[in-house]
Amino acid sequence: MLEHDYLVRKDKNSIQLGGVMIGLALNSVYYYREKTGDPQKEVEIKDSTLRQQGEKIAQEVINRLRKKDNLKNVPITVALYKQASKTSIVPGNFIAKTEVKAGSTDISNWDDINEKYVFYPADTTTAEKYPDDTEVFKRFKNSIEEYFPNYTGVVGTALYENDEMKKMKIDIPMQFYGKSEVVAFTQFLTGEVMDYYSKGSVDVEVNITSSDGQEAVIIRNAGDKEPTVHIYD
Repeated sequence: MLEHDYLVRKDKNSIQLGGVMIGLALNSVYYYREKTGDPQKEVEIKDSTLRQQGEKIAQEVINRLRKKDNLKNVPITVALYKQASKTSIVPGNFIAKTEVKAGSTDISNWDDINEKYVFYPADTTTAEKYPDDTEVFKRFKNSIEEYFPNYTGVVGTALYENDEMKKMKIDIPMQFYGKSEVVAFTQFLTGEVMDYYSKGSVDVEVNITSSDGQEAVIIRNAGDKEPTVHIYD
């Protein structure tokens, strides 16, 4: 469980608690061993069960928080987060949220959150569901292959909200021979980011690394005319 407190200014010299955000992380897989020393087994938890238990826990959390004097009369938002399995290559995602009015313990309704993370290069299922995004990443990757044959792989993790890509984080591990090569490659990539990811409302982050660590980062937020580029010393 995570808590974020939101403070508002009361007057020139003081602030007060304006609201609380609670995030409840829920396991999507149950891991267990029948006996000590036995191999670990796992059982996937159904989404319906996950949601039901999450809502139950949320109500208990609200009841307990309202017993605290400083939390009796502030609005509280609770969000349910579905954790990915230990073997997943993408993060988990939020599935629902609710807002409880100040002074109340009543959770009247939940709002569904339709988001998920997708790994690229795409598998068959992803390629069929997001053909345009799959093609863009493929062309971006091929362009890097043609320019720099020493790369060791290009992978991306995209966040989708309501089946529309909102964020794309791309990691590119490389083998460089001097800082000048890093600079040249970063300049090339900056142009490619603008060519392939300048349209639409997508935030893009490209991390360029080597065996020595982070070499450069390119960030282009939705609406930006030019990306922000930083090459590490």
